[in-house]
Amino acid sequence: MRFCLFLVLLVFSINVCAQSTQSKKPLQANDKSDSQYLQLENLNHEDEFLFELFNSKFKKKYETESESMFRLKIFKKNLEQIREHNSLEGVTFKMGITQFVDWTREEYLAGLQQKKINLDERKKYKVFSETGHLESTSPDEMVINWVTKGAVTAIKDQKDCGSCWTFSATGVMEGRNFVLNRKLISLSESEIIDCDQNCAGCNGCLVEHGLEWVASNGGLCSEQDYPYVPSDQVCSKSKCKSQVNCSEIVFVKSGDEDALAAAVQKFGPISISIDASTASFEFYKGGVYYGQECSPSLLDHDILVVGYGTLNGQDVWLVKNQWGTSWGDNGYVYMSRNRDNNCGIASSALFPMRCTNY
Repeated sequence: MRFCLFLVLLVFSINVCAQSTQSKKPLQANDKSDSQYLQLENLNHEDEFLFELFNSKFKKKYETESESMFRLKIFKKNLEQIREHNSLEGVTFKMGITQFVDWTREEYLAGLQQKKINLDERKKYKVFSETGHLESTSPDEMVINWVTKGAVTAIKDQKDCGSCWTFSATGVMEGRNFVLNRKLISLSESEIIDCDQNCAGCNGCLVEHGLEWVASNGGLCSEQDYPYVPSDQVCSKSKCKSQVNCSEIVFVKSGDEDALAAAVQKFGPISISIDASTASFEFYKGGVYYGQECSPSLLDHDILVVGYGTLNGQDVWLVKNQWGTSWGDNGYVYMSRNRDNNCGIASSALFPMRCTNY
């Protein structure tokens, strides 16, 4: 992407399962681990202008002038990476300015929450392994799109809380409830964060544990009745009435993208976990995302597959994120499909078989 002083198109994102720089102690300019960022010279006026717009957009506040300069140099370093990627021939996606552009790589990686999956524990769940599914017949065709079918709520924003697991849980419940009962209800992530004592709220958990808690709790309240707050609060379950309950968790055969496509077609939106640790995902803005350095097993971010098909002649998954509408393609990301389970998109996919309205 080219940045111009006269016509500036800023693209941003909201948080991953991470803490915001506004809520953590600012790094000091003499921290040895970040010395690489302090050696940058010749920051031009264009970058300074972009930095001011960036700070205004995300309401960034730095405690001292030296901290501001330190962040500006990190900003410059990340801009160079973004520009270099976008100048390459043959890239299938674009990178752009996101909320993390003034973060070091160490900060971004420290905020992600790698999943500790107990394979023995997962043996108790049913596994879906069917592979028959519809396929695209043209270069640009979403064969299955649960967004246009009305099964997906608006893009949400987890903000300064490591609550991606709750958004993936509510997303798959919302979609499955729509498919079974033809009613779309936005459900409360904060109820899970506040009331599930077996998980760590903003410090993370597994999606299946959240769904199990919902089933044992008698369902979830709506987002309207129990609004989202990006922090751990006192449980207020008594103040609202459950609207939807889901049970009988089913895992899709791990690593099988054909089985995942069949599940999306048959059951609706599917909860997934991916490796979101790469800078290319951190700064993703649009196009067909392929992570060359992604891991299929080191998973650290929970999101939602809401469709699949082709885009620009490439097989894709349509994935809903919860970093706000200014990240990615209006809050969504087109992830590569049938490319060896890139980023682990089919490694840990699940859905509840049954959902009931109250």
